[in-house]
Amino acid sequence: MMFQFKNQYAVIDNDFKLYGTEETPPQLYNIAEDNAEAHDLSSQQQSPLSNLISRYNIWNQSVQNSALGGDYWYITNLHREIQSSLNHEIHSG
Repeated sequence: MMFQFKNQYAVIDNDFKLYGTEETPPQLYNIAEDNAEAHDLSSQQQSPLSNLISRYNIWNQSVQNSALGGDYWYITNLHREIQSSLNHEIHSG
């Protein structure tokens, strides 16, 4: 599950939660064991930290593309290419 609000973001995956802002380094919590989010594990748990940061970056890029119409542009153009290819096959075959 991913959230973004103003300059804050969070990613929750099973027991881990990644939290960050534009101004601060990301923080990692094991919310199953630390539901108060008092102990930042980012320096100790590099694998989950890297995984969640990567997933957030991919998701965030998709959100940005959608906001600019980029995702829809790609799908629309892909549909046009497929339609054009089908029309060409119908008329030449």
